[in-house]
Amino acid sequence: MSKKKEKQKKSKPALIQTTTLEKLPIYSLTIHSNFQCESCGVCCATNWNIPVEKQVYETLHQHLKNGNISIPNNKEIDIDNLLIKSAHLPERAEANIGRDELGRCLFFDYSKGNLCSIQRDAGIDSQPWVCRIFPRLCVLQPQGIFITLSHFCPVAVTFLFHENSNINIMKNDPTYLQSGIYAGHDAQTHLPPLLRPNVLMSWETYDIWERYAVEFMTKEDYTPEEALIVLITTVEKIRNWNGQNPPLLDFLKETLEKDSQANPAELKAQIKQLPCGLLKAKQIYTVLLGYIKGEINSFIPIKTSFQINYLFKNEPEATNNFIDDYNKYVYPSWAEFQHSIRKYLASKIFANFFAYQGQGLRTGLLAVVFALTSLRTHATILCSQKKQQMNKDLLLEAFRYTDYLIHHSVSREQLIQFLNQFETHPIFELIAPIPD
Repeated sequence: MSKKKEKQKKSKPALIQTTTLEKLPIYSLTIHSNFQCESCGVCCATNWNIPVEKQVYETLHQHLKNGNISIPNNKEIDIDNLLIKSAHLPERAEANIGRDELGRCLFFDYSKGNLCSIQRDAGIDSQPWVCRIFPRLCVLQPQGIFITLSHFCPVAVTFLFHENSNINIMKNDPTYLQSGIYAGHDAQTHLPPLLRPNVLMSWETYDIWERYAVEFMTKEDYTPEEALIVLITTVEKIRNWNGQNPPLLDFLKETLEKDSQANPAELKAQIKQLPCGLLKAKQIYTVLLGYIKGEINSFIPIKTSFQINYLFKNEPEATNNFIDDYNKYVYPSWAEFQHSIRKYLASKIFANFFAYQGQGLRTGLLAVVFALTSLRTHATILCSQKKQQMNKDLLLEAFRYTDYLIHHSVSREQLIQFLNQFETHPIFELIAPIPD
């Protein structure tokens, strides 16, 4: 396998039309099958930027100029305030959609069924890409389009609690074939993900690894935390490939075959010897939250909307007895929701943007570790505030806040830079289970 000779290219949005679907199959998780928007309006009222691409801007501007789109809620607003231009726009964006004083999209008709007036009056092709795609998170690569969902969406998060037990990768789920546009991380003309710094995988070897990791996360012989630790140890073995013989494909298959046959009881006993990682989890979260609150001059730019909307602006400092609160409110019922947590972590392994842009497989798994530590922290704070044992409703909210943080608040590119430093740093202490 050749060493990487050029820098990993920066992620750019990509547009895939339905006409290319015969050439590009769609892969998704069975746990996300049958997703349909229920017009709850959360994504239209979250006070985040909604960029408008150039071709969409021209179409939308003409519709507004011709009076084809009615402005909801009896408001009269000029076009320049509906489509706001500025010097700070994402690549390919011509403007941002205007918002009202509560952070709601000005085209959001909350008084008439939470409908989008653009879609209603001018059709879906006049909507910004992000509106057509949310909550889908897409990776576009030569093997196909890989789709997972953001569980910040109040509908998507309920799928984590469905009774179905299968967590598999499926091809061309009709749920997603119905969509005519896919935008996300475009890796179609890029190099495959890295095994470790300067050493490339192939698309085939990465696909084998991703499928193995998703399947392993479903094993009920392990808790979700234990399964993640085992995957971390497997990654360490794969990273030790000597770069020559046997070929990486053979080495990978042999390693995965051996690890899949490991004795769960022996592995669980070894895991129990690892140090408790909960304090470290809080430390990582506190650092990131410090960035969010503006207390630290960070290389991780945080979107303003997170400062405005996030429930825990002043946390976790307010939860002084963090471990006590975890043991009191969360730990007793954590095992009850293992299946939901397992689904959540599988969704973070699949279509993992961080693995594509990071410096190796460690970075991709560390992003999953970060999701789990953030989930623990959110659950602890929520339960502590309510003075309640963790239940389905509280865990559901913890899932939502965690995905809001990871997918919609921090800059993913900058967070990847932060996580990349662990490519040469041990990460076991971040994930060790809480002792009985």
